[in-house]
Amino acid sequence: MMLNIINIEIYMTFNEKSAWVMVLALLIGTGILAFLINGTMEYHSQIPSEASRMIVLGPFVVFIIALIFMSIFGHIVIALFAPKDANSSDDERDKLVKLQASKYSAIVLGVMLNLLLVSYFIWDFNGLLFYGILVSLIVSQLTEYILQLIFYKRVL
Repeated sequence: MMLNIINIEIYMTFNEKSAWVMVLALLIGTGILAFLINGTMEYHSQIPSEASRMIVLGPFVVFIIALIFMSIFGHIVIALFAPKDANSSDDERDKLVKLQASKYSAIVLGVMLNLLLVSYFIWDFNGLLFYGILVSLIVSQLTEYILQLIFYKRVL
């Protein structure tokens, strides 16, 4: 996709556009999840533990469905604007960008999960463990996609 801004042409590969779609989908989905969790947390301590599982599960299911929908819709849109790019395979630069971003994303995930395990032993709260793992996965994926965007704009 070529974008002409004051005689400056900017070209983005399909993978770069895909990373933008996923960053936006994750940010919007996480915002929806945070809004839903905030609305249910005041009721969490007032109900039995069996029902509290449904309170935890409800926002999570909405988050997953919203993320899937936004991801599919976003990729369909970018594929419609550049069908030739959507069907092309990754070149060496794409593979290197994804590999480097994945490496740092795995480090972020490992550090966050280890900190979460330590905090679980300190506070012993099951809800913290579930949401902590979820936040760790979200932050790790955001890190990967944001680093892909950064690595696409610079030479590796």
